[in-house]
Amino acid sequence: RKDSANPDMNFSSVNGSFIVAASQRDTFTTAVTKNVIVAALCISINYINGTLVHTFRKHRVCFYTQQWEG
Repeated sequence: RKDSANPDMNFSSVNGSFIVAASQRDTFTTAVTKNVIVAALCISINYINGTLVHTFRKHRVCFYTQQWEG
């Protein structure tokens, strides 16, 4: 059965759980665009993380502080 509040939606409710009908797949161009965006975000996050680790390791306080050793 379709949702009476919004007939354009493509899901139904059975016993309080939602069943999502099969939706159309993205076009090739849309899929490539989304994957490029995700890859760029991953590379950016890894670059920022690497920069922070490099900056932290560059300072001499890392070699004098023994608080992390048992």
